Amino acid sequence: MKLRIFASLLTALAIVASAVASAQATPDYTPRITVSPLVAPAGVVRTVTVSGITPPGCMLTSIQPVEHPAGGSSAALTLRLRTFGEFFSVCPYITDQPYSFTTTYTPSVAGRREVIAMNSGTSPVLGFGEIITSESATLGRGGTDITGVWYDPASNGSGIAFHHSHEDSGVLAGTFYGFDNTGRPFWYLIQNVRWSSARSFGASLVEVSSQPGSCALLNGCNRLMQVAQPKGTVHGEILPGGRIRASIMAPLTFELVEVGRFDLQRIGF
Repeated sequence: MKLRIFASLLTALAIVASAVASAQATPDYTPRITVSPLVAPAGVVRTVTVSGITPPGCMLTSIQPVEHPAGGSSAALTLRLRTFGEFFSVCPYITDQPYSFTTTYTPSVAGRREVIAMNSGTSPVLGFGEIITSESATLGRGGTDITGVWYDPASNGSGIAFHHSHEDSGVLAGTFYGFDNTGRPFWYLIQNVRWSSARSFGASLVEVSSQPGSCALLNGCNRLMQVAQPKGTVHGEILPGGRIRASIMAPLTFELVEVGRFDLQRIGF
């Protein structure tokens, strides 16, 4: 009886180990799209990089910008992943190999433009990115200096830190800090701020990351930024009494939806 129970346990453990190994052995083939610089005025050349792991199939060779693809959106900058078989009669089969291709694009007007990666003009979209073109600072500026650290007493530990060149250029930038679904802290840059009135603004949320490595001090250390990814937007309204109502928008099923709202007050020192 004990031997039968032991054998059953071994079988169950083998099944679990096999499932875990199978899950770990399946790489994520979703292309990663990065833009450098992510935010810049119109006329500035951007470097767009598509990278990832080669899925099973013909070897990838390059990317090609397609302005009006048959299966994509004309409003998006579409990048087609080209294969070895497009240029030669043979097609080397390859899989699970890293690739990285770059191209350039120069926006001519202010705004946001989606970047998508596809295998062909009619294939499903494989990956998403975004190019943000900032407007001139003369198009609007805030009427109140909001420099400082702001928090919502109802969610202490989350908030926004602003730096506002109110008396000079009028430029506003900042950092949004909070917690993810696992309870771990995160922070996003607030860039490309656009004032719609003296008391209302909108801005882009950008996540930055670097290459992995070991850090001895508090599990962190200084390192050069390598990747900047758009994560959503923040909309703020300056209220009477020295408060700011901030709404956080994030992409969900291909559209921006509100995922958080904060009634912020400035921390006094």
